[in-house]
Amino acid sequence: MRNVLYKSIAVLSLMLALGLTNSLYAQKYCYPSLSSGCSGDSIAYFSFGAYSRYPTCISGGIDTTQTKTSVMTLYRGKNYTTTVNSNTTNYFGVYIDFNANGSFDDPGEWVGNDINGTFSAYTGVISIPIDAKLTTTRMRVFVNYGGSVLGYNNDCSGSYSAGCLEDYKITIAAYTHDMAITTLLSPVNQGCPSSAEPVKVLLRNIGATNESNFPVTFMVGTTKVTKTYARTIASNTTDTFTVGTFNASSNSVYSLKVYSNLSGDGDHTNDT
Repeated sequence: MRNVLYKSIAVLSLMLALGLTNSLYAQKYCYPSLSSGCSGDSIAYFSFGAYSRYPTCISGGIDTTQTKTSVMTLYRGKNYTTTVNSNTTNYFGVYIDFNANGSFDDPGEWVGNDINGTFSAYTGVISIPIDAKLTTTRMRVFVNYGGSVLGYNNDCSGSYSAGCLEDYKITIAAYTHDMAITTLLSPVNQGCPSSAEPVKVLLRNIGATNESNFPVTFMVGTTKVTKTYARTIASNTTDTFTVGTFNASSNSVYSLKVYSNLSGDGDHTNDT
Protein backbone atom coordinates (compact mmCIF):
# COMPACT_ATOMS: atom_id res chain seq x y z
CA MET A 1 0.00 0.00 0.00
CA ARG A 2 2.84 2.34 0.88
CA ASN A 3 4.58 1.61 -2.42
CA VAL A 4 1.38 2.45 -4.31
CA LEU A 5 0.99 5.67 -2.35
CA TYR A 6 4.62 6.70 -2.94
CA LYS A 7 4.30 5.93 -6.66
CA SER A 8 1.10 7.98 -6.85
CA ILE A 9 2.81 10.93 -5.17
CA ALA A 10 5.79 10.59 -7.51
CA VAL A 11 3.53 10.54 -10.60
CA LEU A 12 1.62 13.57 -9.30
CA SER A 13 4.89 15.44 -8.67
CA LEU A 14 6.08 14.60 -12.17
CA MET A 15 2.80 15.83 -13.66
CA LEU A 16 3.05 19.09 -11.72
CA ALA A 17 6.65 19.56 -12.81
CA LEU A 18 5.76 18.95 -16.45
CA GLY A 19 2.85 21.35 -16.17
CA LEU A 20 5.14 24.01 -14.73
CA THR A 21 7.71 23.42 -17.47
CA ASN A 22 5.06 23.68 -20.18
CA SER A 23 3.68 26.88 -18.68
CA LEU A 24 7.14 28.42 -18.79
CA TYR A 25 7.84 27.60 -22.41
CA ALA A 26 4.41 27.52 -24.08
CA GLN A 27 3.62 31.22 -23.89
CA LYS A 28 0.24 32.25 -25.30
CA TYR A 29 0.15 35.51 -27.21
CA CYS A 30 -3.00 37.52 -27.86
CA TYR A 31 -4.00 38.80 -31.29
CA PRO A 32 -6.12 41.73 -32.41
CA SER A 33 -9.18 41.44 -34.62
CA LEU A 34 -8.77 42.73 -38.18
CA SER A 35 -12.30 43.10 -39.54
CA SER A 36 -11.18 43.27 -43.18
CA GLY A 37 -8.05 41.15 -42.90
CA CYS A 38 -4.96 42.10 -44.88
CA SER A 39 -6.61 42.48 -48.28
CA GLY A 40 -5.06 45.62 -49.75
CA ASP A 41 -3.01 46.32 -46.61
CA SER A 42 -0.47 43.51 -46.46
CA ILE A 43 3.24 43.61 -45.63
CA ALA A 44 5.06 43.39 -48.95
CA TYR A 45 8.59 43.21 -47.56
CA PHE A 46 10.22 42.90 -44.14
CA SER A 47 13.88 42.92 -43.16
CA PHE A 48 15.66 42.96 -39.82
CA GLY A 49 19.44 43.02 -39.97
CA ALA A 50 20.48 40.23 -42.34
CA TYR A 51 17.04 38.58 -42.30
CA SER A 52 14.55 39.42 -45.06
CA ARG A 53 11.22 38.09 -46.27
CA TYR A 54 8.54 38.83 -48.86
CA PRO A 55 5.34 37.76 -47.06
CA THR A 56 1.99 36.98 -48.64
CA CYS A 57 -1.39 37.95 -47.25
CA ILE A 58 -2.95 35.24 -45.09
CA SER A 59 -6.71 35.13 -44.63
CA GLY A 60 -7.62 37.09 -41.52
CA GLY A 61 -4.36 39.05 -41.58
CA ILE A 62 -2.62 37.10 -38.77
CA ASP A 63 0.55 35.28 -39.89
CA THR A 64 2.27 32.99 -37.36
CA THR A 65 4.00 30.71 -39.87
CA GLN A 66 7.43 32.02 -38.80
CA THR A 67 7.04 31.01 -35.13
CA LYS A 68 7.72 27.28 -35.43
CA THR A 69 11.51 27.64 -35.33
CA SER A 70 13.76 30.60 -34.60
CA VAL A 71 14.32 32.55 -37.80
CA MET A 72 16.91 35.04 -36.56
CA THR A 73 19.48 35.46 -33.81
CA LEU A 74 19.91 38.94 -32.35
CA TYR A 75 22.81 39.86 -30.08
CA ARG A 76 22.37 42.03 -27.01
CA GLY A 77 23.98 45.43 -27.28
CA LYS A 78 23.73 45.46 -31.08
CA ASN A 79 21.81 47.81 -33.37
CA TYR A 80 19.78 46.45 -36.28
CA THR A 81 18.22 48.27 -39.21
CA THR A 82 14.67 47.16 -39.97
CA THR A 83 12.47 47.93 -42.95
CA VAL A 84 8.76 47.25 -43.38
CA ASN A 85 7.13 47.93 -46.75
CA SER A 86 3.38 47.96 -47.27
CA ASN A 87 1.35 48.34 -50.42
CA THR A 88 -0.42 51.46 -49.17
CA THR A 89 -0.14 54.13 -46.46
CA ASN A 90 -0.35 52.57 -43.01
CA TYR A 91 0.55 52.78 -39.34
CA PHE A 92 3.59 50.66 -38.47
CA GLY A 93 4.65 48.98 -35.23
CA VAL A 94 7.45 46.57 -34.28
CA TYR A 95 7.43 44.79 -30.90
CA ILE A 96 9.86 42.41 -29.16
CA ASP A 97 8.92 40.39 -26.07
CA PHE A 98 12.31 40.84 -24.39
CA ASN A 99 11.39 39.09 -21.14
CA ALA A 100 9.58 36.22 -22.92
CA ASN A 101 6.47 36.47 -20.76
CA GLY A 102 3.95 36.03 -23.57
CA SER A 103 3.06 39.68 -24.14
CA PHE A 104 4.42 42.84 -25.73
CA ASP A 105 3.04 45.11 -23.00
CA ASP A 106 6.15 45.74 -20.93
CA PRO A 107 8.07 49.04 -21.12
CA GLY A 108 10.65 49.05 -23.90
CA GLU A 109 8.98 46.31 -25.97
CA TRP A 110 7.41 48.66 -28.53
CA VAL A 111 10.74 49.05 -30.32
CA GLY A 112 9.84 50.68 -33.64
CA ASN A 113 6.97 52.68 -35.03
CA ASP A 114 5.64 55.14 -37.54
CA ILE A 115 2.27 56.43 -36.40
CA ASN A 116 1.83 59.18 -38.99
CA GLY A 117 -0.34 56.98 -41.18
CA THR A 118 0.90 58.76 -44.30
CA PHE A 119 3.72 56.48 -45.46
CA SER A 120 3.84 53.09 -47.14
CA ALA A 121 7.24 52.12 -45.68
CA TYR A 122 9.01 52.30 -42.36
CA THR A 123 12.77 52.12 -41.74
CA GLY A 124 14.36 52.41 -38.32
CA VAL A 125 17.25 51.30 -36.15
CA ILE A 126 16.33 49.00 -33.27
CA SER A 127 18.69 48.39 -30.36
CA ILE A 128 18.78 45.15 -28.40
CA PRO A 129 19.30 46.14 -24.76
CA ILE A 130 22.81 45.59 -23.49
CA ASP A 131 21.41 43.57 -20.56
CA ALA A 132 18.70 41.74 -22.53
CA LYS A 133 17.64 38.32 -21.27
CA LEU A 134 19.20 35.46 -23.23
CA THR A 135 16.17 33.56 -24.44
CA THR A 136 14.03 32.41 -27.34
CA THR A 137 11.11 34.75 -27.72
CA ARG A 138 8.90 36.52 -30.25
CA MET A 139 8.92 39.61 -32.46
CA ARG A 140 5.73 41.16 -33.82
CA VAL A 141 5.44 43.32 -36.94
CA PHE A 142 2.11 45.06 -37.37
CA VAL A 143 0.71 47.42 -40.02
CA ASN A 144 -2.83 48.71 -40.02
CA TYR A 145 -5.01 51.07 -41.97
CA GLY A 146 -7.65 52.98 -40.07
CA GLY A 147 -8.91 52.38 -36.56
CA SER A 148 -6.69 52.67 -33.50
CA VAL A 149 -3.22 54.08 -33.95
CA LEU A 150 -0.59 51.52 -32.97
CA GLY A 151 1.12 52.18 -29.67
CA TYR A 152 2.53 50.83 -26.48
CA ASN A 153 0.24 48.23 -24.86
CA ASN A 154 -2.42 48.20 -27.57
CA ASP A 155 -1.10 45.74 -30.14
CA CYS A 156 -3.99 43.43 -29.15
CA SER A 157 -6.62 45.69 -27.66
CA GLY A 158 -7.12 48.20 -30.46
CA SER A 159 -9.97 48.18 -32.95
CA TYR A 160 -8.65 47.69 -36.48
CA SER A 161 -10.27 47.50 -39.88
CA ALA A 162 -7.63 46.32 -42.35
CA GLY A 163 -4.04 45.38 -41.68
CA CYS A 164 -1.47 42.65 -41.34
CA LEU A 165 0.26 41.16 -38.30
CA GLU A 166 3.27 38.87 -38.51
CA ASP A 167 4.94 37.09 -35.60
CA TYR A 168 8.52 35.80 -35.74
CA LYS A 169 10.30 33.44 -33.39
CA ILE A 170 13.70 34.92 -32.52
CA THR A 171 16.68 34.16 -30.30
CA ILE A 172 18.33 36.79 -28.10
CA ALA A 173 21.95 35.74 -27.69
CA ALA A 174 25.33 36.98 -26.51
CA TYR A 175 28.70 36.44 -28.10
CA THR A 176 30.89 34.03 -26.15
CA HIS A 177 33.35 36.89 -25.60
CA ASP A 178 32.31 40.53 -25.86
CA MET A 179 33.93 43.30 -23.79
CA ALA A 180 32.72 46.87 -24.21
CA ILE A 181 33.92 50.24 -22.98
CA THR A 182 30.66 52.04 -22.34
CA THR A 183 31.76 55.24 -20.55
CA LEU A 184 34.87 57.38 -20.23
CA LEU A 185 34.81 58.39 -16.57
CA SER A 186 38.05 60.37 -16.57
CA PRO A 187 39.33 62.70 -17.86
CA VAL A 188 36.42 65.06 -18.36
CA ASN A 189 36.43 68.61 -19.67
CA GLN A 190 38.10 70.64 -16.96
CA GLY A 191 40.34 73.66 -16.58
CA CYS A 192 42.90 72.23 -14.16
CA PRO A 193 45.98 70.87 -15.99
CA SER A 194 47.63 67.81 -14.45
CA SER A 195 50.92 66.07 -15.13
CA ALA A 196 49.33 62.75 -14.14
CA GLU A 197 45.81 62.83 -15.53
CA PRO A 198 44.09 59.45 -14.87
CA VAL A 199 42.27 57.57 -17.63
CA LYS A 200 39.34 55.71 -16.09
CA VAL A 201 36.64 53.79 -17.94
CA LEU A 202 33.53 51.75 -17.29
CA LEU A 203 33.85 48.24 -18.69
CA ARG A 204 30.82 46.08 -19.46
CA ASN A 205 31.06 42.34 -20.12
CA ILE A 206 28.29 41.82 -22.65
CA GLY A 207 29.52 38.33 -23.49
CA ALA A 208 28.38 35.03 -22.03
CA THR A 209 31.72 34.19 -20.37
CA ASN A 210 33.34 35.59 -17.22
CA GLU A 211 36.53 37.39 -18.27
CA SER A 212 39.88 38.28 -16.70
CA ASN A 213 43.47 39.10 -17.67
CA PHE A 214 42.85 41.11 -20.83
CA PRO A 215 44.63 44.31 -21.94
CA VAL A 216 43.08 47.76 -22.06
CA THR A 217 44.95 50.51 -23.91
CA PHE A 218 44.72 54.27 -24.22
CA MET A 219 46.49 56.57 -26.69
CA VAL A 220 47.07 60.32 -26.45
CA GLY A 221 49.18 61.66 -29.29
CA THR A 222 52.34 59.54 -29.33
CA THR A 223 51.74 58.26 -25.80
CA LYS A 224 50.42 54.71 -25.59
CA VAL A 225 49.69 52.96 -22.29
CA THR A 226 48.46 49.38 -21.85
CA LYS A 227 47.40 47.79 -18.59
CA THR A 228 46.04 44.32 -17.90
CA TYR A 229 42.65 44.02 -16.26
CA ALA A 230 43.57 41.37 -13.68
CA ARG A 231 40.27 41.05 -11.83
CA THR A 232 37.34 38.91 -12.97
CA ILE A 233 34.34 40.61 -14.50
CA ALA A 234 31.28 38.36 -14.63
CA SER A 235 29.00 38.07 -17.64
CA ASN A 236 26.52 40.94 -17.95
CA THR A 237 28.17 43.06 -15.23
CA THR A 238 30.21 46.28 -15.16
CA ASP A 239 33.39 47.42 -13.47
CA THR A 240 35.47 50.59 -13.36
CA PHE A 241 39.11 50.40 -14.40
CA THR A 242 41.93 52.94 -14.34
CA VAL A 243 44.21 52.24 -17.28
CA GLY A 244 46.94 54.71 -16.34
CA THR A 245 47.85 58.40 -16.48
CA PHE A 246 49.21 60.86 -19.01
CA ASN A 247 50.75 64.30 -18.91
CA ALA A 248 48.02 66.90 -19.40
CA SER A 249 49.92 69.78 -17.80
CA SER A 250 49.66 72.13 -20.78
CA ASN A 251 46.45 74.03 -21.37
CA SER A 252 45.52 72.31 -24.62
CA VAL A 253 43.04 70.01 -26.36
CA TYR A 254 43.91 66.30 -26.14
CA SER A 255 42.67 63.56 -28.43
CA LEU A 256 42.15 60.39 -26.37
CA LYS A 257 41.37 56.87 -27.56
CA VAL A 258 40.67 53.98 -25.16
CA TYR A 259 40.01 50.41 -26.23
CA SER A 260 39.87 46.87 -24.89
CA ASN A 261 41.65 44.02 -26.63
CA LEU A 262 39.95 40.85 -25.42
CA SER A 263 41.02 37.73 -27.30
CA GLY A 264 38.18 36.24 -29.36
CA ASP A 265 35.92 39.28 -28.90
CA GLY A 266 32.83 38.71 -31.06
CA ASP A 267 31.93 42.37 -31.56
CA HIS A 268 34.67 44.94 -32.10
CA THR A 269 32.25 47.82 -32.67
CA ASN A 270 31.98 48.44 -28.92
CA ASP A 271 35.64 47.94 -27.96
CA THR A 272 36.46 51.67 -28.08
